[in-house]
Amino acid sequence: MPEIKETSPRTNIYVTLPDGRIFCAPLGTKLKDIIAAAYPEDPYLYLAALCDNELHTLNYAPPKDVCLEPLTRKHEIGRLLYNRSLVLLLVTAFKEVLPDHKIFTDYRQPMGGLFCRSSLPVSKEELKKVEDKMREMVEADVPVVFEQKTVEEGERILTEENEEDKIYFLKKLAKDEKAYFVRVGKYFDYFHGPLVISMGYLRRLALRPSAMGFVLVPSRTDIQRAEALAEKITLVDNAFKKAVKLANQLDVGTVPQLNAIIKKGETHEGILVSESAQASQITSIAREIAKKETVKLVLIAGPSSSGKTTFSKRLAIALQTCGIKPVTLEMDRYFVERDKTPRDENGEYDFESIHAMDIELLDSDINELIKGREVVLPKYDFITGTRGVGPKLHLKESQILIAEGIHGLNPLLTQGIPKENVFHIYISPLTPLNLDRHHHISTSDSRMIRRIVRDARTRGHSAEQTIMRWASIRRGEYKNIFPYQEHADAIFNSMFLYELCVLKPIAEPLLLQIKHDSPAYPKAKGLLQLLSFFEPMGSSLIPENSILREFVGGSSLERYLPGQFESYWSIDN
Repeated sequence: MPEIKETSPRTNIYVTLPDGRIFCAPLGTKLKDIIAAAYPEDPYLYLAALCDNELHTLNYAPPKDVCLEPLTRKHEIGRLLYNRSLVLLLVTAFKEVLPDHKIFTDYRQPMGGLFCRSSLPVSKEELKKVEDKMREMVEADVPVVFEQKTVEEGERILTEENEEDKIYFLKKLAKDEKAYFVRVGKYFDYFHGPLVISMGYLRRLALRPSAMGFVLVPSRTDIQRAEALAEKITLVDNAFKKAVKLANQLDVGTVPQLNAIIKKGETHEGILVSESAQASQITSIAREIAKKETVKLVLIAGPSSSGKTTFSKRLAIALQTCGIKPVTLEMDRYFVERDKTPRDENGEYDFESIHAMDIELLDSDINELIKGREVVLPKYDFITGTRGVGPKLHLKESQILIAEGIHGLNPLLTQGIPKENVFHIYISPLTPLNLDRHHHISTSDSRMIRRIVRDARTRGHSAEQTIMRWASIRRGEYKNIFPYQEHADAIFNSMFLYELCVLKPIAEPLLLQIKHDSPAYPKAKGLLQLLSFFEPMGSSLIPENSILREFVGGSSLERYLPGQFESYWSIDN
């Protein structure tokens, strides 16, 4: 029998790191000091940490033994925390340099920074002074201090700081009539979610003027791209401006306004107007294609869960009203055989690489079709990884090809096809709806919630499976889609102001199934917090041909394939 005896309470804790190392520290030791001992090479590399799968700032002192995972910017949660902290730094610097300005965060351009604007004009010289102040605060390693306040105190502080739009969330999130405020120097603010513990962690930043305001760039490597995007009003800028205009027309520029409308049961008009706006976008793109009589191929690309499938079908219908009969071209036919498929850095087949497709054959077939000749399309067997003979295709004068795929905007895909014969479309949900002026709703998070709902319905995937695959999906987007978005001839914004309200009652039960010890738990918890800000809304009023139906189900377009009712194919394969 083992020896059992009475002892004194422990005065230390054991911390287990991902690499298996175990550190012993006095009870009350902060994460910052534990991580500094374990990773002494760079004290500012790690921004926060997961302790037993719960996210904590580096000022947290574990009260017991824990498994600790330090987070850098390479981790999605670390990246979001870094960006959130950068906004706090930006707002604080503006209060120091240009106190009369109110700052608004608008939207994030992948690989291009966060687009922001001020309530007052900002000159290049003034923006440079703000950036200098930000760098000064980073150099001084100004502390970020969390202080608990009552809701009454919080309301007074936010009013004094001209941050009244945050009072709604202060009351919504406060527990026992108390909430944590963040103080930087003499300024108080209210931010959702953990932050860095001092400004010294924010060593990568830049501010650049843009046609619509300015850009907050979170990395020096993105500065060149940000400057290129900032020099002109891009397609994405115009799409966002239209979204802002629509939100203002519907009086739903903020989440509190949206929630108020839902509580009153006055959502019908907003749904009809939003759907009409998207239909107008689709019609406009179809007419633009129709004007270009040389176009024979329409390529559609966008990140995951943008609504590409439903959009392509609705575009096909709109093209028919312009006298054009589209035929679906399945890009999967052009995969190279398995033994020619490139491999990634881990030695696995990289099916997302553009070189996993037979570009030369694709270009050759399309050129032959453009010239009015008949081609025999390939047919790819995904099980054996081999390619065989597919159907014959001959385009009539009134017909064009329409295809979607991750490489649709990559110039390499159609390098052998005359430019005048190709029309590129970029699709993405760009929301102008922020929680408040400083808290931008991540497009990536919105798309992930869309995909969780759709994958559970159509593929039987759990929310955990979808979240665990998301990092790989995002890597593919940054490599194959985002660098080429400005090559598009048109952009389609597939966002709905109320979509998170519709997705909420479906997504929440799926996310709540994820257990605490799952690697997907921290992200699931963040998504649940985001959804908690929205009032739930049923889907009964959503039209059957809506892009939102692609995710919640009930789409009347689910079985529609452009061209299937015409004798386009010589052989039905």
